[in-house]
Amino acid sequence: MTLYNHNISFPYKIYVSAKIPYCAELSKNRKEIYTKKFTRKKIKNPIHEQSKRIVYLKFASLTRSIQFVPRSPVLVVVTVCSTKRSCDAHNFAEGICDALEDAIKVNDRYFQVYTIPMINKDDPHIKIEVLQ
Repeated sequence: MTLYNHNISFPYKIYVSAKIPYCAELSKNRKEIYTKKFTRKKIKNPIHEQSKRIVYLKFASLTRSIQFVPRSPVLVVVTVCSTKRSCDAHNFAEGICDALEDAIKVNDRYFQVYTIPMINKDDPHIKIEVLQ
């Protein structure tokens, strides 16, 4: 059951959609990890970077034949279907937008991001829709 209508076509000519498995490590809260328990030194989380790389590769292959206009608004709809109610859907948008910026060659300051949190215990996933 979707919460919004998929027939979004009024000013948008380009529509690309992808579904990836749910990974909690994609959240911006898990961007960095502590090296040791009692030190304050942080390093980049390699699983977070790998999850961003998966999003990048997925959209780079989908948009290979599509040219996005570099300085026009891009609508990004992120639907996070997790198994828990405590998931913050807006925390996933930062990692996804960083990966999309490299994949579609548009600066992420032109992104208009909407996040939709949902609960789906049978099939947790993240659906990303990009329109321009």
